Amino acid sequence: MYDWTQDKAVRVLTRLASEGLQTDQIVDDIISHVDDFRYEAQMPTFYFLSGLTGNKKVASKVASLLQR
Repeated sequence: MYDWTQDKAVRVLTRLASEGLQTDQIVDDIISHVDDFRYEAQMPTFYFLSGLTGNKKVASKVASLLQR
């Protein structure tokens, strides 16, 4: 079963990260676990992470996933 609350949690975390609150820690945590997310949660996660413009970790992870 798909847990739609995961989307909401990631949205809140990325919003906090975009405001400069523990940005590196939040990005590291999300990126280290995103491979375990269901597909339905991965797509919104990448959308929310895309709002963190200029973050090299996010850009690298998204690029590596697109090459699969």
